[in-house]
Amino acid sequence: MEKLLFVCTGNTCRSPMAEYLARDIIEKKGLSDRILVTSAGMAAAEGEPASANALIALQNRGIDATAHRARQLSTELVKEATRIYVMTAAHREAILRVLPEAAEKITVIGIPDPYGMDLAAYEACLDAICRFFEEELQNLLRQE
Repeated sequence: MEKLLFVCTGNTCRSPMAEYLARDIIEKKGLSDRILVTSAGMAAAEGEPASANALIALQNRGIDATAHRARQLSTELVKEATRIYVMTAAHREAILRVLPEAAEKITVIGIPDPYGMDLAAYEACLDAICRFFEEELQNLLRQE
C-alpha cells in the first residue's frame, strides 16, 4: 500500500489542494485500495479549514474539500509515508534536519504559495499540482 503525504507550510492551501485532487484522481481510476493520500503543514494551525480560494478552486473541479482541517507535520506522519511530496526545497530541508533518513522518499514539487492571492493564482497552483500528480501517478503504477 502506497501512503502519499503532501506537505506545505500551513496545510490550508497547497497541500490540501494536492491531497483532495490526488484522492479524486485515485478514486476515479479505481486505485483507492492501493494508494492512501493525506497532507500536513510545517507550521500548521491545527484544525484550521482550507482557505476559501483553495476550496473554490477544488469545487470548480467538482471536488469538495470542506471537511479538511489543517494538521501539523509530525515525525510519525513522515515515518508512515512511503512517499512525501513537498512544495518547496525549504520544506524538504526542514524535514531532513529532523529525519535525514527520509531523504529517499521526498520529492520537491516546486509550487509557489498562493496564500493571500486571488482565485486565479489558486487555479494556477491547482493546475500545476494536477500536472505533477498525473505524471507521478503513472510513475507509481509503472513501479508496481
